[in-house]
Amino acid sequence: MKSFAPALVALAAFGAMALVQPGSALAQQGPVTAKVSNIEVSLTKTPRLSVEAGTKEKRDTQREWLEVEVEFQAEMGNAKDEYVNELEFSYHVYFKSDAKVTTIYTANVIHVNIPVKETTYSSIYVSPTTLGKIFGKDKKVNPNDVWVAVEVKSQGAVKGGMANQKESTKWWQSPNASRVDGMLLNKSQTPFAFLWWDRYPEVRNQR
Repeated sequence: MKSFAPALVALAAFGAMALVQPGSALAQQGPVTAKVSNIEVSLTKTPRLSVEAGTKEKRDTQREWLEVEVEFQAEMGNAKDEYVNELEFSYHVYFKSDAKVTTIYTANVIHVNIPVKETTYSSIYVSPTTLGKIFGKDKKVNPNDVWVAVEVKSQGAVKGGMANQKESTKWWQSPNASRVDGMLLNKSQTPFAFLWWDRYPEVRNQR
């Protein structure tokens, strides 16, 4: 009697390949664009949450975070798709201190399941301790002195973006500036993670 094991193994392998084909609905969608309409830079205090789990109540000083919020709309060429699978927001932040752009802080935030043709938001934050390290502990940060540029990408291609400073040159592409990663935090990495949940698309965990 012939064994069906080789045929079954081949069939299972074929099925596994079919599940990861790049042409699947999850991996590929119609043409995507992201229309960025506004970038708002502001200071906001650490939220104070109440804990009722037998922990002794603790009070601390509410210090200020820098928040950068980007307003946008995702659009697709295929009207049947109501959500964009994934958009990557590349943030570039410069804290104005002199005429030359010397240090640019960067972060990539990947959003998933973005509703199409709805006003939606993405955000990044700078912690109080990082602000203190950059500016000094006692110096007040002026949001007007924070330059921000954001590029929105789909499958590696830029599909939209904006800069909050109307400069003649793309300062965030300066070859002479040093880039620092890890200082800008996405919302899920901050005490604001569980606030305003319906305002922002989910953030994909990045390793």
